Amino acid sequence: MLILSPEERANLWLRAATAHDHDERERLLEQVASSALEERLRSKFDLYGDLGDRFVDSVLLLADADRLLDNDMLRRFQAIAIDERGGDRFFSAVIARLGEVVEDAAVAADLRARAREHHDYWRGHAPSLAEELYSIDDVARHFFVSKAAVYRWIKNGKLAARRTPGGSIIGVFASELAGSTPAKELTQLAVAEATRHRAIDSGAQLAYESVLADIAAGRAKEVPARRYDPDRADALERAEELAVAQSPTGGYETDYPEGFVRRGSFDRK
Repeated sequence: MLILSPEERANLWLRAATAHDHDERERLLEQVASSALEERLRSKFDLYGDLGDRFVDSVLLLADADRLLDNDMLRRFQAIAIDERGGDRFFSAVIARLGEVVEDAAVAADLRARAREHHDYWRGHAPSLAEELYSIDDVARHFFVSKAAVYRWIKNGKLAARRTPGGSIIGVFASELAGSTPAKELTQLAVAEATRHRAIDSGAQLAYESVLADIAAGRAKEVPARRYDPDRADALERAEELAVAQSPTGGYETDYPEGFVRRGSFDRK
């Protein structure tokens, strides 16, 4: 099974979003849907055979109803590669957006009928997804904002939170974040937050602009037929952290997994 990195997922997603040829777009969207079905998600919800096909058809239906290819779903799609709950959260958003299609009178009747069938089935098959809680940290990372910003959203009624009987915030239900309407509204708030602070403080910047530029310039490549190894990526990161800890005053040299050696220095101000 091909495992894509976050950057490769962004490349695939944006190529699907900008494809002009209908057949090419369908092919790319099928790749998106198939690569979202990583093994952990398959095994947790038994998404094999016909159920796997139903999942893929659900994703394709959202694309046809213009409920798939936005930045919030791209973030969820990328998170599958780095977050063990990423697949669950992508799936929960698929279910929530199927429900939106059912209620949208502007959508063609045949799409709404298919959406209702899928939505009702998934709500019965995976009821735990709507009840999953996001921590305040999770919400902050998802929208690239501070925890203080998330608490402000809750205080101002922009986001509903689950609380203890004493009033302490436990978390935010996945269903509060999964639909396209709340995602757009919260994304606008996140952009305003970033503008207010003049920067988005995040180590996980997404590749929208660079990938779009590559597509526009004809430099976008096919998704490479290689495996992304999260364990190896973690090992490399740990090796660099260890090197920094061992040499806090400047240059370092450390052995990386599989014989790689990386040299560099850190300037401390």
